[in-house]
Amino acid sequence: MYQYKQQQNYLSLLNTISLRSNPNVINLSNEKVDITGMGFGEKYKGRQQVWTLIIEFESLESHNPFFMRKDINMVPIFNGLNETAKFPNQCFVVEDKYCNISFTAER
Repeated sequence: MYQYKQQQNYLSLLNTISLRSNPNVINLSNEKVDITGMGFGEKYKGRQQVWTLIIEFESLESHNPFFMRKDINMVPIFNGLNETAKFPNQCFVVEDKYCNISFTAER
């Protein structure tokens, strides 16, 4: 059940960002890192388990961090997997002290 729920969270993210353009996942990693300065909420500090995806889109201007944050906010997810930070809500949160997902763009 653990792997199923983890896969569903991944698919929720991909399906949501796919609403604007088709993503191509270039790299996917999961490691424990210091999250200082990464854009997460103030409730999360120190070393945390972080999933990092590097994604390209078929259309260069189809996505940016603003649209991805807007689209993904409050999308339901499963908790109780191997996360080191505890989320009070079972959803992606993009702002305030409980922000648990962050997006950046590179050109």
